Amino acid sequence: MAISDRRVLIIYDDLLLDSSTIVTGTGWSNSVDYVSSTQLSKKAVASANTSTIALDLQRTRQLSAFALPSHTLSEDSTWRIRLSDNSTLLSLPDTVPTGEILYDSGIVDVWPDIASLTDIPYSEYSGWLSEIEDIANPPAFLYSTTTIGARYCHISFTDPNSTDFSVAKLVIGPTWRPSNGISPGWKMAYKGTRKPQRLPGGAVFTEEQKRYKQLSFSCRYLTQEEALLEAALLDRVYALKTPFVCLLDPQDLENRHRLFIYGTNSKITPFSTQQYGLFSKSLIIDEWL
Repeated sequence: MAISDRRVLIIYDDLLLDSSTIVTGTGWSNSVDYVSSTQLSKKAVASANTSTIALDLQRTRQLSAFALPSHTLSEDSTWRIRLSDNSTLLSLPDTVPTGEILYDSGIVDVWPDIASLTDIPYSEYSGWLSEIEDIANPPAFLYSTTTIGARYCHISFTDPNSTDFSVAKLVIGPTWRPSNGISPGWKMAYKGTRKPQRLPGGAVFTEEQKRYKQLSFSCRYLTQEEALLEAALLDRVYALKTPFVCLLDPQDLENRHRLFIYGTNSKITPFSTQQYGLFSKSLIIDEWL
């Protein structure tokens, strides 16, 4: 049965957080291992216009989505992802027989389409009302409508405008797409907090904090398997401290970067039963800065 693309997508198992995954690459001036870290200040920095990342997942793993939550690749940059069970893919991807390539994204743009946007593309990424600094370029995202089982992954980046672009985080893994989608009423907002402190003498000092995106939605008709497997895994494994990728509508290419969030559970919410065999679960996700 065909599955509609217009349904929330969550990468519920980031395979680069698995300590057994081996990360290598070419064309980097520092450690390519930084693409595994959730600490976005650690960045793999390129040393040429073209760089590659090769992943050995140690065994056949199920995966269907790939994301770059934070990077500095330019508007003209491209990337290509290939999967195989042939280890030659890691070092000589072009020599792997076509029949042994399990997935090939082809050469695709890193940035989403900017043709229909304003003459200052993605102005929200250069500053939110001039209050946010050092915001990375729009996140990049690729996904397959089918799940692929593969051990080896090769990713190539080409940026004709830069020889020192950076990638702060790469996320790959299987996806969870709730079979009945999300319920009406989802919310997305930029949150900002100020912490006023009263100083001796009565003066009040306010400490500014960076704004962050927050996404909240509910899935009111989860099957029992979804509730006890994928949804429970987000609470049990990721809890409140480990970020994951969520995309509201993968098919909306023009707004994909706005509907994308790489963040953590703001709080753990309980399951509830809607009717026999169906469960309800709410998610509140805070952007990871």
